[in-house]
Amino acid sequence: MAGQEGAAEEQARQYLQEKVRAATWLIKSIQQRQQTLYRVTQSIFKFQQEFLDHGVKALKPMVLRDVAEDIHMHESTVSRATANKYVHTPQGLFELKHFFQSAIAVKNGEDVVSESVKEKIREIISKEDPRKPYSDQHIAVLLSDDSIDIARRTVTTLLSKIRSTDRDRMSEVKVSVTFRHTEPTDALKRYAEEKVHRIGKYFSRPLAAHVVLSVDSKDLQVAEVELHTHGTVIHGKEQTEDLYSAIDLMMDKIERQVKKQKGKIKLGRRRAKA
Repeated sequence: MAGQEGAAEEQARQYLQEKVRAATWLIKSIQQRQQTLYRVTQSIFKFQQEFLDHGVKALKPMVLRDVAEDIHMHESTVSRATANKYVHTPQGLFELKHFFQSAIAVKNGEDVVSESVKEKIREIISKEDPRKPYSDQHIAVLLSDDSIDIARRTVTTLLSKIRSTDRDRMSEVKVSVTFRHTEPTDALKRYAEEKVHRIGKYFSRPLAAHVVLSVDSKDLQVAEVELHTHGTVIHGKEQTEDLYSAIDLMMDKIERQVKKQKGKIKLGRRRAKA
C-alpha cells in the first residue's frame, strides 16, 4: 500500500514538473516575442523618424533587409514579427508592414517612396475639376514642381493603382464610424475601418457597415456594428475598458458568426447534392 502511494506521489511530482517546465517555456517564448517586436519597431522608426512628424509624405524607402541588418536578425524573423501587427503613432494607427516601402527612382538620381508619391498624386487629383481632369503629363509637371521628377508613364502606373485600390475599397466594403459620448480620433476610426474591411473577404456581394463607438453610463467602452449585405443584417456589440479591445472582441465575434453561417450553407449544399 505504501509503495503504491509512493508511486502515485512520484507520478504527480513528475506531472507537475512537466507542466511547470511547459509554462516556463511559454512565458520565455512570449517575452522573447515581445522583445523582438520592440526591437523591430524601434528600428523601423529609426529609419522612418520623419514620418512621425510629417506623415505619409515623409516615408523613406525601406525593405526588410534594412531592419534585419540593423538589429542582426534574419529577414524572415522581421517579416513574422511585423505580420498583422499595428502601431499607434502621432499620425494615426498603421500596420507595421506599411512602413516597408518600395522606391521609385526620380530623374535627379534620388529615390522616393511609391506610397508618398501616391499620396501627393491623391492631393493633386482631389483639387482638379472633375469635368476637366488633369492629364498624366500635367500631374507629372505638378509633381516636378514639388521636387518629385518622375516620368509620365510612372504617373500613369501609379494613377492606375490608386484608382484600382479606391474602386475596390468602395465596391467591397463601405464603412461609416460614429462616435458618441467619446472623443473621436482618426486612429480609432482607421482601426475600426480596417477590422471591418477584413470581414469583406467572406462576402461575394458589396457590404455596408455602420460602427458606433461610445461610452456607457458605467464608463465602459462600447463598440457596436451593423453589417448589411444582400438583405441580411448582422449585428455585434461588445464592451470593455478599452475601445480597441472592444472593437477586436466585436469583430472576432462577427467573424465567427459569419464563418459558422458560411459553414451551414456549404453543408446544406453538399446534402442537397447528395
